[in-house]
Amino acid sequence: MTFSTPLHSTYQILDPYPGAIHAFEAGDPTKETVLLVHGYMSHGLMFSRVIDLLSDDFHLVMIDLPGHGFDESFRNKSIKTTMLDNVIWLTRVIEKIKPDHLVGHSFGASLAYEVARDNETLKSVMLVDPGLHIPSGKIEDVIAKRLPISAARIFASRTFFRMIERLQWQGKRMSNVEVDRYVKPYKERERLHYMVRLGSDLLEAACIEKILEPLNCKTKVLWGRKDRVISVKFATKVANALESDLQIIDASGHSPAEDTPQIFADSLRNFINQP
Repeated sequence: MTFSTPLHSTYQILDPYPGAIHAFEAGDPTKETVLLVHGYMSHGLMFSRVIDLLSDDFHLVMIDLPGHGFDESFRNKSIKTTMLDNVIWLTRVIEKIKPDHLVGHSFGASLAYEVARDNETLKSVMLVDPGLHIPSGKIEDVIAKRLPISAARIFASRTFFRMIERLQWQGKRMSNVEVDRYVKPYKERERLHYMVRLGSDLLEAACIEKILEPLNCKTKVLWGRKDRVISVKFATKVANALESDLQIIDASGHSPAEDTPQIFADSLRNFINQP
């Protein structure tokens, strides 16, 4: 995929982590900044299909979460694979970048919600197919805890990705370049090991009942009706608890930014611009 918008890959040091954080940036830095946070085992460029649709209006920062994409801050076990450690990390990222708006997808939406609860500077938060209610059972947790790295390496292959593509994505088939953005980082043992441990911790955390409360800024929940990862049946419950707007995209699965990029971009732009 090529972009008509110039795209910049940036590394920055974030105290107290030993390695640099990584993000892709697009758009005019003098305009309002939107920080986009991806989900588990994804990467900043999962938002690539909306870059050209939004970069005329906003400064876009697409961060790589710890251990994901090109991030280096997870090295030397500096960040534990817990929800709390990732929330602290994202809080420090926001303090450094100072975005006006925050968008989180799936696991990234869970992090965005937790960070925004104590934030007084964000103007808006959009939670996309949020991982705020992920039913999980003992079987899944046991598998995640006992999965050897040798077996987990299957995730780092185009073949495996193509097998699961239609389970998670409902839009245009991904190019090999897009697929490689997902699988290549996990050919590295240390990064893959981090992902397996993080997945186990997230499943364990999902078993804890979450009490959702409204945030300090305007909030919107966006959900794909065909989501097979986190069922749309939870959408109304989450939106009501947050006292937020709710939009369900009929043609989308778990990833509206990839499945229905034009609808996603229009939804985000209209939400930010509304009074």
